[in-house]
Amino acid sequence: MGGGGGGGRWRGLGAAVAGAAVVSLAAQRYRRRHEVVTSRGVLVEEEEEEGTGDASPWIVHVVLDDVGMNDMLNSTDLPTSEVTPTLRALADEGVTLSNMYGQDYCTPSRVALLTGMFAHKTGFARTQGDDVGPAEVFTTSNFSIPLGVKLLPEYLQNAGYATHGIGKWNVGHCNEAYVPWKRGFLTFAGYFGDGIGYTTHYADTNRILTFPDGRSANVTDFFEYEGGEVVDWRRGLSYEGRHTIDVFTDMAVDRLSGASGATYLYLSYHAVHDDLQSTSTLAYSKDKWDRLEDEYGLSSNREDFGIVLSAVDEAIGRVKATLDDREVSYLLVVHSDNGGMPCSFRLCGNNLPYRGTKFHFFEGGVKVPAFVYSNDLLPTSRRGGTFDGLAHHVDWLATFLDAAGVDPATVLDEASDSLSFWPGIRDVDAGPNRSEILFSITQDSLALRIGDYKLLYQLDDSRWYSPDYRVASPRQLEKCNDGTLANHLFDLASDPHERTNLYHHRAYREIREGLLAYGRARYAADAISIPSGFAETDDPSLLAAWNATTDRDSDTVVAVPWGCQLIAMRE
Repeated sequence: MGGGGGGGRWRGLGAAVAGAAVVSLAAQRYRRRHEVVTSRGVLVEEEEEEGTGDASPWIVHVVLDDVGMNDMLNSTDLPTSEVTPTLRALADEGVTLSNMYGQDYCTPSRVALLTGMFAHKTGFARTQGDDVGPAEVFTTSNFSIPLGVKLLPEYLQNAGYATHGIGKWNVGHCNEAYVPWKRGFLTFAGYFGDGIGYTTHYADTNRILTFPDGRSANVTDFFEYEGGEVVDWRRGLSYEGRHTIDVFTDMAVDRLSGASGATYLYLSYHAVHDDLQSTSTLAYSKDKWDRLEDEYGLSSNREDFGIVLSAVDEAIGRVKATLDDREVSYLLVVHSDNGGMPCSFRLCGNNLPYRGTKFHFFEGGVKVPAFVYSNDLLPTSRRGGTFDGLAHHVDWLATFLDAAGVDPATVLDEASDSLSFWPGIRDVDAGPNRSEILFSITQDSLALRIGDYKLLYQLDDSRWYSPDYRVASPRQLEKCNDGTLANHLFDLASDPHERTNLYHHRAYREIREGLLAYGRARYAADAISIPSGFAETDDPSLLAAWNATTDRDSDTVVAVPWGCQLIAMRE
């Protein structure tokens, strides 16, 4: 590219990068458009103020784990007509989000989604020098989203919704004040940490706990809360031996079948996270997968990925059928938390042709497949279409409020980064309203996108990877990690696969310096830090709390809150 091209586009972004143009939610007003068939069969459009229409739609929010851009809706090695026919059909009748972004791995993605705030504002920005960063919540992590930060289910409860959660929590549980039912969910069943065995439900990390007397026990990370003041922490043990896809789907069907009134269901599947027993107990055709393995040259861990993803596809079909049986107006949203991991030990995702993987801020790590389906809220003209505007997990909060008839500007404060893309879902001419994404801002590193320009400063390099590795050694993950800190600048409009690094080009010096200055200014203005770290497995409080979930003869304890120090936002 010549200097004129870079400078020309930069002039259009200058105000945003300099911070002079700030999107104000308070200044935005939303109106809902409906297609109406009159008694004479004439299709007309009506406009109404929010909150004056029909009852709020039910919202089923499905979050998949580690599904890449070359996995679910389009794939070069997994035929979607055979692996994900349900998801493809829903997307074809819904609206696909072509520019949807998450974070680089599990916990920061969920924090952004639940808070509507970029990671640096809640203390979950990515810190280099740690394979997954101290911001990932494991079974013994000593931190959570600070108290005082209102979460998505709390907003929806205030809007009249019954809020229920199933699956992966992963944003902190070391104190009972952090658990889901203290943060907006009426009920929640699932697990606290990053991953569990698909059938044993043993914790992915710190799976064995040793007591001072030498006794050891397996650590199960599975709970079920149905309401009330007293929590039966051993209730989750009754599901041992059953695959999490089956358990969570049965729970979702039961919850939706018994619901009355506006309902929000957060269904955060375990799949397709790289954990043990991934295909155990799943019903699938071995002949079919032998044929696909031969036809597409699938490695064993790519084949297993497809088997698990196919099971999720069938599960979501059950959820959709249940919603249809209820004869209610509903939204069914499906998206991944972050990109796939081609170098996993057991289940390999695919991000090609995008660069990078989970744990990185290249497009392959943060761009995610996503779509919105509704039985009756989408105009016919939008079915099978796309929303091409820039969107991020932080935007689900405002979007759901908007779809529910609540003007986000009336309930979200200035700290929120959430912008509704609901108008763009319903009307292609509504256009995008987001121009920036601040993935991660720390004192030493930056990952951000302003307009078409994306800056990665002092972050690990990564390349392009095919999911064709076979499980070989504990060094598997390193195949997808260059391990070198580097600086990158990309123009995603002309280089969506991030092959041309403009960081050192003279013609882009003004853009580079502007982005660096803007990121540092936002860090100084907005960033907070929270204490992070882990309770030692010989911590007396943890031992006492977990030991209380078992008896002397049992070889299993349950991971439960142990009373860590609380973190709260400063006024």
